[in-house]
Amino acid sequence: MTPILTYDEFAKIWKRISMTRGVTTFNYEFNNDKQAQMLDSIEAKIVENQLVAKDVGLLSKILYAIVQSSKYDSVKNMSIAHFHLLYETSIVKESDGVAEQCAIILMNITIDPKLNGVRDRCHHIWCQLLKAKNPVSRTMATIYALDTKSNPQYCVLASGDPFSNAQHQYVYKNALRLLQSNKSAYPRINSSLDPIPSKEILKRILNQYWYGKLGVEGIVDHSERFIETIKVTIDELSMVEDISEHTQWVTQIAKGLAKTMEETGKILERQLYHNQPIAGVLNVIEVFETECEKLTLSAVRKIIDSPLQTLLEKTN
Repeated sequence: MTPILTYDEFAKIWKRISMTRGVTTFNYEFNNDKQAQMLDSIEAKIVENQLVAKDVGLLSKILYAIVQSSKYDSVKNMSIAHFHLLYETSIVKESDGVAEQCAIILMNITIDPKLNGVRDRCHHIWCQLLKAKNPVSRTMATIYALDTKSNPQYCVLASGDPFSNAQHQYVYKNALRLLQSNKSAYPRINSSLDPIPSKEILKRILNQYWYGKLGVEGIVDHSERFIETIKVTIDELSMVEDISEHTQWVTQIAKGLAKTMEETGKILERQLYHNQPIAGVLNVIEVFETECEKLTLSAVRKIIDSPLQTLLEKTN
């Protein structure tokens, strides 16, 4: 059984690591067996789940150093796995400051071109954090997904689509919550770049989840994805009581509703003209009709009532 080390014992390990210079020196000072022993000690400490803030900070730095300097892929991958374990501890779930500290290190690992070999594992952690209890972790994971400049290979616009349908829904719902906070911008994954403006977040989710293949463009074959987006959106809109605090995002989302209603009508007509399946399109129209009953804000109704009525008339 691996003994559980104290903070002071890990501090001595960190001091030795910090005194090494470069990959060669690190791997000379800490061979494969010693690196494995360090990881075993870290895992035992994490699994104990009695960490305080300073423990997390110290263990994160040690893991980051191992990922950066180890010449063994198996050790690098295990270090990322232990980093993932940190996110399952009570302190990281409950403390915004500790969660931010962990996320910053994960960001540094993610954008380091020398660490491309662990990017897939990092991506898996970010995807898990989309549904994190901690709001800081959740926010940073959402920015990770939307940040096309810092994260072109694994963002929502990346080729091959690195997110599942469920993960896309977390990205979308989280992004709506970011817009509701009324912050003008959020730090990118790569902090050397300018922050990502809220306007860009709004544009990204409209183009991707309303107008693109995950939205109205895909309703013939994958209507369930867009239906979920409609439901989430209208649930969020229906909770807005004072539009003066949310004018920009509410207005733009309402316009998105109206635009996709119009596009849905065109798709219905096109499918009918070519004698193609319309079941998915009709499902979307039904959801528009039933869900929009929840919307009572006059500013929203003014935007959506006419296109909704026109769309419903096309099904008669």
